[in-house]
Amino acid sequence: EIPLRLVGSEMCIRDSSPSAWDPLQIECQVRWVNDGIKASQGPRGFGVRFDGLAPSAAAALHDFVHTLDFGADA
Repeated sequence: EIPLRLVGSEMCIRDSSPSAWDPLQIECQVRWVNDGIKASQGPRGFGVRFDGLAPSAAAALHDFVHTLDFGADA
């Protein structure tokens, strides 16, 4: 489980992408956080903003996100 971050904090996403030779290393900033305590607020998690992505990094990030199964039941 990924620990929640503070809104405004900087982080780096590091992982592999099916379309990138080198692992992804993309800087981003946390924009919202949901601790998941209230079911009406949705699942636990956080959202990030990416600034100044190179086209190749944006394409690799797009491919990476589409390999994830967001529709899976928890």
